[in-house]
Amino acid sequence: MWAIWTSRNKFIHEGELKSGSQIANFVINYLKELDGLNTHLLVRRIHTDRWVAPNGLMVRINFDAAFNRQKNESCSGLVVRNERAKVICSRTVMHENIPLVFAAEAMACLHALNLGLNLGLREVQIERDSRSVIRKLQTEEEERFEIETYIKDSKQLSLGFGSCIFRFIHRESNKVAHIIAKEGIKKKGDNLSDAYDSFCRGGSGGCRSKMDGIHEGVKRQER
Repeated sequence: MWAIWTSRNKFIHEGELKSGSQIANFVINYLKELDGLNTHLLVRRIHTDRWVAPNGLMVRINFDAAFNRQKNESCSGLVVRNERAKVICSRTVMHENIPLVFAAEAMACLHALNLGLNLGLREVQIERDSRSVIRKLQTEEEERFEIETYIKDSKQLSLGFGSCIFRFIHRESNKVAHIIAKEGIKKKGDNLSDAYDSFCRGGSGGCRSKMDGIHEGVKRQER
């Protein structure tokens, strides 16, 4: 309809006349261009949004935070994976009296670093789909906002690794940590951390089923 209306205006105001077949060819070619653009964007998203295992001995720790604004509660979701995409450890940590969602995210990063140090990791990439928090962790400038303490503590803890890189990733790549945090705040901890730790140590079948269910659900969404 847009092509027909444009052709009509050009005929009235400019005297340019196009036949019906010319307008139809224009529409067909335009739709082909749109189809090609959609295909290109889809392929690009598949390549950039999926979580990719690190190279060498590097280990990646993904973190996310679920925030309950009404109760000022948050839950940190953490997942540690190696170069073979194997889950080394997963954990949830509940927090109370959290004033802002930014504070919840910064605190989740702090717990991610603590977890990596407790596991004795030397080379880590700390990943999150929040540009603001990652940017504050990457800069050398002093932080003067509400999350100042968490950012300073995170930078200090990062010095305990042989190599520590803070890295922004797309939301699709952070699904596992997001699901863990979301499930954790729903159940308010409910010993999820113990269950995940038991799973990582090769614990009970129930713990294994719970984690397998979470990761299998994420894999289905990624596919």
